[in-house]
Amino acid sequence: MRRITDMQDRLRGEVEKIRRFLDARKLYESDPGESMRILEEMSKEKEINDVVRIGDMQAISILHNVKRGNFKKVNLSKRDIAIVNLGAATG
Repeated sequence: MRRITDMQDRLRGEVEKIRRFLDARKLYESDPGESMRILEEMSKEKEINDVVRIGDMQAISILHNVKRGNFKKVNLSKRDIAIVNLGAATG
C-alpha cells in the first residue's frame, strides 16, 4: 500500500509540473514577463526534463526574444544544445 501511495505522490508532482508549464505557456499571451520568469524558474528545477522538456521551455524563450528583436539572446550555448539533444535522445 505504501508503494502505491508513493507512486501516486510522484505522479501528482509530475502532473503539477506539467500544469505549471501549460499555465505559464498560456499566461504568455497576457503577461510575457511573468511567463518567462516562471519558465526560467522551472528550468532550474531538479529533474524537470524528466517531466517537461527543457527544449519546450527554450522554444518559448526563443520566440519571446525573436519577437522583441533580442537576437543575441536567441543563440543557444553549447550547454543548452547538449541539454536539448539529451532530451531528444531520451524522449
